[in-house]
Amino acid sequence: MSHRYGISISSLVFFLFCLLPVSVNAQLDKGLLVGWNRSDWDFQPAWSKEDLFESKNGFCAGGYLGGEMSGHLGWRGEFLYTRKGAVMSFLGTDENGEPTGEIRYFHNVDYLEIPFLISWTILTHSAVRPVLYLGPAVDFELSAKAHAEYPSGVLNDFESDKTLDTSTSTDFSLIFGGGIDIDAGGKVINLQVRYVMGTQEVYNTAKNKTLSVMAGFGI
Repeated sequence: MSHRYGISISSLVFFLFCLLPVSVNAQLDKGLLVGWNRSDWDFQPAWSKEDLFESKNGFCAGGYLGGEMSGHLGWRGEFLYTRKGAVMSFLGTDENGEPTGEIRYFHNVDYLEIPFLISWTILTHSAVRPVLYLGPAVDFELSAKAHAEYPSGVLNDFESDKTLDTSTSTDFSLIFGGGIDIDAGGKVINLQVRYVMGTQEVYNTAKNKTLSVMAGFGI
């Protein structure tokens, strides 16, 4: 089976292991999530003096379940559709070798991301509660595409859209974040910022690193 569509046994074991220590109260928090990503790859080949990639914008959306474990301590599991990747920029030239403008080559990799987070809530009885998050996530690749944006008249006539050959279809990440929970008419609005640090080489030797700004709405 192609690596792109295979889900490894180790990935499933990793996720199930995360669920073992959870004690769930009868009351479950659930809601929807939507957010903005700023993602990047660090990749500097031997022949280059600088990193080839720049950060790019993306998005994420999904849902969550959570609950209290004890006191300030809680848990939260999520299912997210998230777009990561990076962008490469360089100057195009015409048939006379004259610059025609910047070519931007977007590497878009979409994942099903499943985080399992431990939360620590400050001021538990307040209407506005600061919350800290920490935990692992497993990412399953859904698609990997490259898209080029370039001015007319460039000498390089290459494919503007093509499939990316990624190094692995499964990534494991560590998530660090914080935000606030706001009580709003019996429902909770959650605003947070998180850093998602990939641990696998997903494109050549490059690893995912993503800064996400997210909003959650209790349902």
